[in-house]
Amino acid sequence: MPHHGRRSTLPTGKRTILPHTKNRAVGEQANTTLKSRRLPQKLRWPTTRITNTAQATPTLHLNTQN
Repeated sequence: MPHHGRRSTLPTGKRTILPHTKNRAVGEQANTTLKSRRLPQKLRWPTTRITNTAQATPTLHLNTQN
């Protein structure tokens, strides 16, 4: 029997990478938000010391979009 459902237009290799790219896109947007707000310069700490702030940045970014 032929398959009557919707076919995926992406090849298998690209379909497996898709969830990773979605997560990476959010991380890159959060990093851009962190840099645009100049938090590391304001705190005068290296980025490795402001881990909690860096981890909260994706939440901050997602909340400011809505």
